[in-house]
Amino acid sequence: MNIQDVVVLSMIGALASACDPSPESTSPVASRRATLVEQVLQAEPSAGQAEAIGHIASELEPSAAAPGCFAVGGLVATTVAPHLHDPALLQQVGPMILVSLDPYHPFPGVWFSKGSILATITALNELGEASVNHHFALSRGTIRTQDDDIALTPTADPCVFDLDGVLNVVDGTESFAGVTGTGVAQGTSDVCTGRGQIAWQAELCP
Repeated sequence: MNIQDVVVLSMIGALASACDPSPESTSPVASRRATLVEQVLQAEPSAGQAEAIGHIASELEPSAAAPGCFAVGGLVATTVAPHLHDPALLQQVGPMILVSLDPYHPFPGVWFSKGSILATITALNELGEASVNHHFALSRGTIRTQDDDIALTPTADPCVFDLDGVLNVVDGTESFAGVTGTGVAQGTSDVCTGRGQIAWQAELCP
């Protein structure tokens, strides 16, 4: 087990112990998402788990697809971390997984990729609307988004908010070099623990 796996396991353990919502406040989709985050981020996924990841991502309302673009999706577990250089900014970090939702995609070796996410919240208003930049660091390259629109909606649990977002992919590296596109994200964010679980999908255009 390498140091990355140790970090992933410790983060998932903290996530599972800190975020234990009551059955009344947990939807079936959120429960399946949480279960997959806990299981799959700890090891390479089985074919069934990878299919389940793709199914959850495919359930999201898709972004507008342009000709020649290809669908990917995944799951993310996040926790709040201080910004290294600017105390006025908030950041979220955590492990993530990405799967191809299109068997004919052009990204070499990327049917499944494990990595990490860095989300920088650049603006947040009193309505729970945020502007966020995301950096996905994956084993086959990176994907970067900019000025994503994220909205938080209260739930019956005063700590937990539903999260909906629109992603704006602006570039990538290695297997994702030159990609652009749009995407959507849905999940939950616990403001009491600073942790969240998010499913996302995007149309990447080479």
